[in-house]
Amino acid sequence: GVNGGRREPGGQDGRSTPTGEGVAGTWVGVLKYLAPGKLTVTPEDGMEQAFFVAKDTKVLGAAAICASNGNVTVDGTGYGTSTCTDAQLEKAAKMGSLTVRVTLQDGVATKVVEKYHP
Repeated sequence: GVNGGRREPGGQDGRSTPTGEGVAGTWVGVLKYLAPGKLTVTPEDGMEQAFFVAKDTKVLGAAAICASNGNVTVDGTGYGTSTCTDAQLEKAAKMGSLTVRVTLQDGVATKVVEKYHP
């Protein structure tokens, strides 16, 4: 009858951790390359947020990450719609000048969408 294995919820109060672990939310900012499989996003008015890229991370490009037939592909809000690979994402991140919208779940990007700058 030992009450083992019950974990108290951690002190997640919405503050981001530098490691990117356990972080959830959406960030819009400049994409940068940190390490293989690990990128950061830096909002104009906020802290740099590290995150991991997983095999099932959805990457959508407008022109810089990747594009269909060299065309700019955006939705009505100016965000990319072409499906890109994580390799293309990392290559784009190394440019250090791309604005993206990143959706994180537990520190891992579920979606990275390029914001198009004409």
